[in-house]
Amino acid sequence: MAAEMEDEICAALRADLAKPHTESYVHEIALVTSSCKFALKNLKIWMEPKKVSAGLLRFPSTARITPEPLKSEA
Repeated sequence: MAAEMEDEICAALRADLAKPHTESYVHEIALVTSSCKFALKNLKIWMEPKKVSAGLLRFPSTARITPEPLKSEA
């Protein structure tokens, strides 16, 4: 969406903050785009369960931490 709305975003930044087009692109659009690409590239790794020690008292069981999204209380 940032790439599709590049001209509108740059125009709004110019009107509100007097930011030049190049600076708007580098600091706003390119930064958001690269952050999204980085997240999509690493999402599978971040979601993998991690094995952790279950402790000596629970031998021979195993334990793992499974990342889950936060649930809102709405």
